[in-house]
Amino acid sequence: MPETLKILIVDQHPDAVAGLRRALNAFGNLEVVGDAGFGPVASTWAHTLEPAIIVVSVEEPLSRSLSTIQSLTRGNPRWTVVGLVSQFDREVFRRSVLAGARDVLLRGSSPSDLHDSLVQARNADALRIAASGHDPTAPT
Repeated sequence: MPETLKILIVDQHPDAVAGLRRALNAFGNLEVVGDAGFGPVASTWAHTLEPAIIVVSVEEPLSRSLSTIQSLTRGNPRWTVVGLVSQFDREVFRRSVLAGARDVLLRGSSPSDLHDSLVQARNADALRIAASGHDPTAPT
């Protein structure tokens, strides 16, 4: 049986968090372990919960979301950061990826598409880590 991927959701809207939590927990290999606001609190929860994936809501004001993504991806984190947008905008996608997001997904996607995209993003990060020869989970 594949390992369960722990997920942290970074979003200020309780209804959005609850909907995403329901959609992702429906899959046996994903478990939402917490949610957090933007900024330093997201980093604190990430280090506390050690999720495999962090889903960051990318919304106005963009600087708040993008700076959160940057702080979560600084160094060689153990987790994969994925942005979540309400509608596709090429510039928002580009800025999110430049900030460090592995992928940017549409909030309105089906739960199955969200699941598949999150697993693919995590697998791509795992391959990158293995290829670099640096294992961020190894003790230093």
